[in-house]
Amino acid sequence: MVSLWEVNDKYTSKFMQLFYEKLDKGLDKSKALRMAKIDFIKKYSANPYFWGAFVLSGNIGKLKIVKSAYSAKYIFVILAIIFLSIAMVLFIKRKRQPKLITSN
Repeated sequence: MVSLWEVNDKYTSKFMQLFYEKLDKGLDKSKALRMAKIDFIKKYSANPYFWGAFVLSGNIGKLKIVKSAYSAKYIFVILAIIFLSIAMVLFIKRKRQPKLITSN
C-alpha cells in the first residue's frame, strides 16, 4: 500500500489499524482496503482527504498469516532446559570439588 499524498499521522494510524484488521480476517488486500475505507468513513470521516490517499501497488492477493500459539510455550521450555542444564553443571562441579580439611 502506498499513499498518494501526505496524510495526518493520527488518521493514518486509525486507517491502517482498520486495514490490518481486515487482512487478519483473511480478506485479500484489495477487499481489505475497500472495507477499511468504508469503515473509516463510518467511524471517523467521510472526507476523502483522510482515506482516499491509500492505494495498492503490486500483489493484491491474500496474505498467508501463520498464528502460532505455541511460540511462548516453546520459549518457556527452552529457557527451562537452559536453566536446568546450568544448575546441573554447577551442582556436579560443586560435588567434584575436594573438601578442604582444616586442623585446629
